[in-house]
Amino acid sequence: MTHGACKWPGRGDARVWNWLLVLFAGSYAQAAASRRSLRQTVKYSGKLDFEAAVPAVAWLVRRGYVRTRMEALRRVHTATLAFLMFRWDAIERVADGLLKDGRLTARRVRALARI
Repeated sequence: MTHGACKWPGRGDARVWNWLLVLFAGSYAQAAASRRSLRQTVKYSGKLDFEAAVPAVAWLVRRGYVRTRMEALRRVHTATLAFLMFRWDAIERVADGLLKDGRLTARRVRALARI
């Protein structure tokens, strides 16, 4: 078990943007699938993900990749929505696999997502 440890592609700011996308995508997908408001989902089940994003956003601002935290959040928000719209079918296949099997290997996730 990895206990949440993951390797993200890219270097420097690309790696941080990818990590933020992953943090936000879970809450956004849950809100869409459950038809709850994003605000409600983030407030409860996505709270830890958004707390984990705070240092990354601060890092982006400190290094000059964005001017403000709000600019970073808007960029991540837009990227997350685009990602989910583009990959929603794959997300549903992976979710169905999790519901059936309880857990999935990385190989199985790639097969279900057809990556």
